[in-house]
Amino acid sequence: SPRMVQELGRRRTVHLGQTDNAVTVDGILDEPDWANAQPTEAFLVYPRQDRMARADTRVQLLASATHLYAAYTCWMPAGAPAHGEQRARDTSLADDELVELFIAPPGLKGGYYQFLVNAAGSVSDKRVTLTTDKSGLPVVKRDTSWDAGGLEVATRRLTDRWVLELGVPFASLGETPGKGRWRVNLCRDHKAPAGARELSTIMAPEAKDFHDYSKFLTLVSDRTTGVDPHVQINVGQIREAVRTMDDRVATVVSLDLGIESNRVLHGVELTLEAYDATGRLHTRQAGFTVPHVRFR
Repeated sequence: SPRMVQELGRRRTVHLGQTDNAVTVDGILDEPDWANAQPTEAFLVYPRQDRMARADTRVQLLASATHLYAAYTCWMPAGAPAHGEQRARDTSLADDELVELFIAPPGLKGGYYQFLVNAAGSVSDKRVTLTTDKSGLPVVKRDTSWDAGGLEVATRRLTDRWVLELGVPFASLGETPGKGRWRVNLCRDHKAPAGARELSTIMAPEAKDFHDYSKFLTLVSDRTTGVDPHVQINVGQIREAVRTMDDRVATVVSLDLGIESNRVLHGVELTLEAYDATGRLHTRQAGFTVPHVRFR
């Protein structure tokens, strides 16, 4: 809803979880710390940021003593394949399904590091700094020759989504979180097989573009574990009808279900149970799978 989109733009928080454990960058995300990391999701369609993206994206961030880790899970609408080719570092990824990570540590004083990674794990990274010219006017310098030393990248393509796991050594950024305000921007460039394109971001609608440093979000460092989603199932329009089956006459009950959640959910499986008048379980069976439950 428009109101929810406005609330996301105004109140969204990006959490940086903390880990004392080793993280293997393999694209599998099987470490317990990933399960506990609070996600950032419900990306907004750029450039207006007035509606939620159709291609769902979930990002989790972790920090160890030496690395910043990022995990992107990118769902593909209708199970479309995620296109991405192996490309040399810092070459164009414009034709590929890709995500972007902007990291702005306080030491860069308005500058930031930008990482683009496609579905095949190819990387383009650069450092952006702010300086002034001889007349004192601000100048933006984009250093495409800069590479994050020791960068680890792994991607995995599944049936309905692709996953990126990224490990950035703090040494390559020149500082570690602790003092000062770190800012981030998270983006996705989704390419549908038919040629449609959807750009999405976590930035508020007021942002001019993905590089609008003033609208980057503050990275909140904490050890708070992620909480299970709150799911509400609404039942309405219950209808009863007596029908003649092949071997019996039965009362058939149909109803409408509405599912709401405070998190974006995928592959929700519903199990149906029927009880008799005494409260005894009569039957239980798998119902159906809901591919997506949108954030509300």
